[in-house]
Amino acid sequence: MRTLIASILAASGICGSIAPAYCQTYGFQTFGFLYDGGTYTSLSAPSANTTVAFGINNAQQIVGRYDTPTPNSYGYLYDGGTFTTLLGPSGATSSVPYGINNQGQIVGSGGPSDIGWLYSGGTYTHLVGPPNTAGAAYGINDRGQIVGAYNTFTDASFSTLVSTQGYLYTNGILTPIVDPLGILTIPNDINNRGQIVGSYVIAGSKSLGFLYSDGVYTTLSLGTNTVALGINDAGQIVGTYVDDTGAHGFLYSGGTYTTLDDPLTISGKTRLTQSFYSINDQGQIVGLIGFRDSVSSVPEPSTWAMLLIGFAGVGFAAYRRRTHVAHRP
Repeated sequence: MRTLIASILAASGICGSIAPAYCQTYGFQTFGFLYDGGTYTSLSAPSANTTVAFGINNAQQIVGRYDTPTPNSYGYLYDGGTFTTLLGPSGATSSVPYGINNQGQIVGSGGPSDIGWLYSGGTYTHLVGPPNTAGAAYGINDRGQIVGAYNTFTDASFSTLVSTQGYLYTNGILTPIVDPLGILTIPNDINNRGQIVGSYVIAGSKSLGFLYSDGVYTTLSLGTNTVALGINDAGQIVGTYVDDTGAHGFLYSGGTYTTLDDPLTISGKTRLTQSFYSINDQGQIVGLIGFRDSVSSVPEPSTWAMLLIGFAGVGFAAYRRRTHVAHRP
């Protein structure tokens, strides 16, 4: 369980503000990318030492997070070659945009005492959950349906966590998303057909991906741990899986899994992790690639991969208790 907690802490905040000890000790670096037709293009916000891309729509508008050397972390919208910082709703301490639909509506986390926020037409709207809850919105489709997760606490001080719940938010109505095989379910994305992908955790802290379609949950599994992160209207799914060599991005299409690893190399660094976060209807994919120092004292690749894979949900809970701000990797 602690491994999965660390995974979200590192992958969510990258190196800026959540897991600086891991990054500094082992020389961890991450780079965002756009994958299009077999070609990787790096994404780097101005003055940032780390940029991560979480969501992409059909207009190739991209949302994500960047970290500065200070260190500070900010959300962004990338559109037509320009990065625009997204500070989140009033009172937000660390805004992270995770998903964007084809209308340009954006969802994310970081608002005070909400279960996520919606940014539409220049206005932030809080998504309100049950009493004593706080969380994050991860994906939104063109009908305005939103998926995410929230924590429930014993009281408004957010001091004691009671439970974590995945949700579907439709016109102000919350519907629980619960894979019957899991002890914890986190939905990460939803397409215009209402299909939902995410991950669930079973005994032993093993993470498996899922597809929820027409009332049926289907397990997605590669390697030792799998997280499904994005789905387009054709039903193509992207995500991350872990094996003994580290974490890898995958594309699931037509019943076939394809591993897609960025060929980027850095002198003195060992590639450790790659995550595919979102895919649009043109098959363009955004995500991150991570490196660590090539020295013998660092943890094994499989251990580091679990520190960095993100999105399994347990770390979301731990981080929310600490700062009252929810993060998905």
